[in-house]
Amino acid sequence: MDSIDHLLGLHAEKLEPYQMAVRLIIVFFTALFFIRIADIRTLGSQSTFDKITAIVLGTILGNAVFGKQPFFGYLLATLYH
Repeated sequence: MDSIDHLLGLHAEKLEPYQMAVRLIIVFFTALFFIRIADIRTLGSQSTFDKITAIVLGTILGNAVFGKQPFFGYLLATLYH
């Protein structure tokens, strides 16, 4: 469990580049999974609400990669969004 904490930088004051890269990979596949579940439409046929939702989700997931707040908390926030 310590290795996962270290790999993701869960308790780090400052994230190392490899920790951000690992977080990015996890966030990418998590976002892909959420998009498939939600059946989000392609960019050409999105309504204004869909575009705003995509921006908000992008912001939340970006904070999961680079933010100092709890990593899994951001992932849960996108699930409930």
